[in-house]
Amino acid sequence: MTLGRRRAPGARTTRSGRLVRAAVPVLVAVLAMAGCATDPPSDVSIPIRQDRPSAPLISPYPTPQIVSPVDDRKPGAVVSVKDPPQGVDEQLSELGVTVKRIVYRSTSGVDGAATRTSAIAIIPNGPPPPGGWTMVAYGHGNTGVIPHCAPSLYSSLLGNAKIIAGTVIKGYAVVMPDLQGLGEPGPVNPFFDGRTYGYNMIDSIRAFHAIAPQTLSKKWISSGLSLGGLASWGAVDLANEYGQGLDLLGGVTVVPAADMTNLVDKAEAGTLTRDQYPVWIYLLQSLSQTYPSQVRLDDFRSAYAKSKWSALVECLPVENPSLTDVLQARDSLTADDLRPKSQSAADFVRRVLRQRALPIGRGTAPTLVMYGTSDPLVDPEWTQRAIANSCAESQNLIIVKRIGETHSNIDSSQTADFLNTLRSGGPTASNCGNRP
Repeated sequence: MTLGRRRAPGARTTRSGRLVRAAVPVLVAVLAMAGCATDPPSDVSIPIRQDRPSAPLISPYPTPQIVSPVDDRKPGAVVSVKDPPQGVDEQLSELGVTVKRIVYRSTSGVDGAATRTSAIAIIPNGPPPPGGWTMVAYGHGNTGVIPHCAPSLYSSLLGNAKIIAGTVIKGYAVVMPDLQGLGEPGPVNPFFDGRTYGYNMIDSIRAFHAIAPQTLSKKWISSGLSLGGLASWGAVDLANEYGQGLDLLGGVTVVPAADMTNLVDKAEAGTLTRDQYPVWIYLLQSLSQTYPSQVRLDDFRSAYAKSKWSALVECLPVENPSLTDVLQARDSLTADDLRPKSQSAADFVRRVLRQRALPIGRGTAPTLVMYGTSDPLVDPEWTQRAIANSCAESQNLIIVKRIGETHSNIDSSQTADFLNTLRSGGPTASNCGNRP
């Protein structure tokens, strides 16, 4: 470091001597999380930490009738319906809603095995509109691959309460699946797997409707952001083959991680952006558990990265390691710390990512796809490739390209109008033939 150089407030020095800021954006809402120790719900053997205090559920309106249907062990079957383990965030409770944590059955997109996952379900209190509340399955942004990072285990929903509240205010019932491997013991979260996430989204709607069949319509909309954008789009892709018995109106996907195959190329070339470091780490951790004989972590990380790995794979601001430890570990990495050490190791990950990318089916429901041209996490060329391949499959896409906008500051305000258009059955003309 040059003598006399002053540090900016909140900056620190890495092991290589360069200055870095105190925080690096990862995916939307990842660094807005908080937590410490509490007892897990009785049906979850996963340690979780206490979220911030929440307000009690108070509503002058009658609450919907919630039932616990018989578990027939089919996809979407309800295993349990309970109150959220840490209460309800005041951003939701002040609206007058009923909130439940449901555990339901789903399917792994990796091997087709039966799985179970969890979700948070929010239904407006009071009389529903004719035909019932239209359901929205909301795919949340990246929260990592560790089981205790399931949004449904926290009252704040790990930063998603505000987004869900905004959807409920507009007259929808919302279910947000945690996604496989988060919140429930069992198979690993298959990071970036559009098929598994799509199955989880569709089955969350089945389970949601089953607990309140007198209140909820069978009409639903798939919506999601970032990693959840992949889940939302995947659900649309799979709806015709997997979503029988439901009425999908359409989808919304904002800055979707739809095709991340070229992460491997950037890791090999040492050109991963700082925003891409954490998701590359999460991917390696997930693959090492899913394919232990084919993916060895030491084929992708330096000795230094290995020494910091427990902090690098953590997804929450936690006590041990602390948030500072996590950020310091991430910010001290160099390109060489995460570079594949052999062509065969890189090629295996590349093949898996190619299999997990969209499109994965012939979805026909109208789907709004929105992305920014200055996204440092999902390269715009990757999204454009997924769009082109989906349009080639005759998917009904409405594409919005936001010039100069990024992953975390994209203006997605028009998604509300699109949701309402879908609900009302309004026209939604594809622009696949004249893509922006």
